[in-house]
Amino acid sequence: TALKIIIAPPVWQTWWFRTIGVLIIIGFAYLLYRRRVKNVRLKTELQAAHDAQMSIMPQADPQFEGMEISGICIPANTVGGDFFDYFWLNSEKTRFGIAIGDVSGKAMQSA
Repeated sequence: TALKIIIAPPVWQTWWFRTIGVLIIIGFAYLLYRRRVKNVRLKTELQAAHDAQMSIMPQADPQFEGMEISGICIPANTVGGDFFDYFWLNSEKTRFGIAIGDVSGKAMQSA
């Protein structure tokens, strides 16, 4: 009789272990890629919302003799819920109005 001895390689040296390892690395890289794409899209949307909000704000302060009026909006986040505007109440420009608004919520919720 003959005794047959088979010495198997360590698990980490088998083809199936290496294949699983490569698949895990590829899967992890794909998840990182998807996260990056999502973050870029979110940043683009937030920048567009910020630009839209800033475009409706007054571009220049009104000028009056003997009076100075000024306003600024600096949102805590990229997009905030604050708004203000200056406008004339009549065509003769003898009455002046100021509108101020504040929406509850933060970031995109307030937009």
